[in-house]
Amino acid sequence: MDYGKLELHINELLTSRGISKNQICKDLDIPRSNFNRYCKNEFQRLDAGLVCKLCHYLNIEISELITYQPPIATMPAKTPCSPCRLSHVSLKDTIIRDRFQFIFS
Repeated sequence: MDYGKLELHINELLTSRGISKNQICKDLDIPRSNFNRYCKNEFQRLDAGLVCKLCHYLNIEISELITYQPPIATMPAKTPCSPCRLSHVSLKDTIIRDRFQFIFS
């Protein structure tokens, strides 16, 4: 089940402050390869210590660093339409079937 995701805004924050990735990694003693994964939002878990370091270093609130992105709702293929109470897939199938019968009758 998709519960959404957390998104870090590290790149935007660094760019707006003119700080390089090399500089922040050096100042905070963070391995560059790990930091790159966070910058690309390619992480499974967040390190609370890293989040605290970043907030302190950049002098920001956690809400400026991390946002929650809810899951994208997808409509099932056979969800009935409110106005017509028919499934769009069923309606399409019915139209095709009727055309097919008309052509060969």
